[in-house]
Amino acid sequence: MARRAAFLLPLLTLTALPAPAEAQGGEVYERVVEKLGSRFHDLEWRRETLPRIAARLRPQARASATAEEERAVIQYLLEQVPSSHTALYSEATWRRLFDDLANRRRPTLGLELVHLEEGFFVHTLLEGGPAAEAGVLSGDRVLTVDGLPPEKSPRLDWRSDDASLPDPPVHALRCSAGEEVVLELERHPGLRLGVRLRARVLSSLEASLATARVQEVEGRRVAWFHLRMVHSRQTDKVLRQLLIGRFAEAEALVLDLRGRGGSASMAQRLLALFDGPGAVWTRPVVALVDGATRSAKEVLAWELRERGIARLIGERTAGAVIPATFARVAPDAILMFPSTTLGAYTERLEGKGVEPDVLVRAAGPWSAGADPILEAGLQEAARLAATASRRSRSG
Repeated sequence: MARRAAFLLPLLTLTALPAPAEAQGGEVYERVVEKLGSRFHDLEWRRETLPRIAARLRPQARASATAEEERAVIQYLLEQVPSSHTALYSEATWRRLFDDLANRRRPTLGLELVHLEEGFFVHTLLEGGPAAEAGVLSGDRVLTVDGLPPEKSPRLDWRSDDASLPDPPVHALRCSAGEEVVLELERHPGLRLGVRLRARVLSSLEASLATARVQEVEGRRVAWFHLRMVHSRQTDKVLRQLLIGRFAEAEALVLDLRGRGGSASMAQRLLALFDGPGAVWTRPVVALVDGATRSAKEVLAWELRERGIARLIGERTAGAVIPATFARVAPDAILMFPSTTLGAYTERLEGKGVEPDVLVRAAGPWSAGADPILEAGLQEAARLAATASRRSRSG
């Protein structure tokens, strides 16, 4: 398939966020409705459908006795919006997001929690972070945080998942640099252990670099790099240096695109490393994707496959390809919503996602760190490297 260039736009729009006055019962809800009614990208929906939904939920919002109850009403409202990138973030979540986008260092425990029917489980474990270094594994159930059930812990932040997607609630744990946090975990039903974590300052790009390695798979040298976010700066330079440096002797690359997206304008610069006159890598590429792969990473995954650069291994991506705008609706609450689209990419991928070439399901609860998508990706990369070697010898 012929390779072609494409121009990409940023997927995150940062607007001024003036702080409104303290809200009374239902006032945050009304501010959310006002922002959607004046700026949501779909004019027909905001004029014809939003008023009916808002009117139906308004009595419940006004009757909310606590901020948490009102947030639940807002969450339900956002679930009715026909678009991704809708959520009500805490101030802390919003700042974490933009710290990650700009590749700024921040205090972290190196993990998030996902809330399933069986309880809270370790999610988004940062390689090289405090939790990973303490022996925490993805899929561990978190029974207590400093002796309290997670839902009662003051460290548990608001949910940060996209209201429009079928994801379970995802929560960060608040911390300051140097703080110690004790977790009681359940690795398998009935197998409990305790770990002590000390929060430290770390960037998600530093965590990404902790994954960079070359290993032998089926007699082939395969490189792996988990790009945790498409940062708005430095990402292309870091990946380029890996490709021409540490990965120079590798025969194939596993580019891990699982997790949040980021800046699609940077995605264009990443593509240039594999395509066009400035390409520095022409060997086999396998890209890993899952249900959490979204926004800029979906654009990147789609382009890698369409240009014939990579095979995709894992799950269908989230189908969340539309720019996010942010507006403050309370002193400690930020509304995420889309006020514009990403043109053809939104039309092609929003609500649809990118299907993998090879379907592999992600590990679930109590998986003790198992990663079937990565294992399948490494095996596929080794197979592609062997095929390329045979072709080179026969040519």
